[in-house]
Amino acid sequence: MCHALLRDASFWQFLHRIDQDTAARAHAAGCRACGGVLHRADYPRKPRGVAHAVLEERDRRRLSFCCEREGCLR
Repeated sequence: MCHALLRDASFWQFLHRIDQDTAARAHAAGCRACGGVLHRADYPRKPRGVAHAVLEERDRRRLSFCCEREGCLR
């Protein structure tokens, strides 16, 4: 059953919606270390055990943030 779920595009769409919601909350809250503004920089996602063709381009990206303040790097 687990392998079938990983091949289902709706599962990846659901995960993307969760990622978007979590990212929006993290961005609004700012840096946890210093309170600075967060800038977004997305990276390629490496899903294991999933054919790349199953995923849409947006599902192949990992949402990531970095702090704007010099030296914070969180």
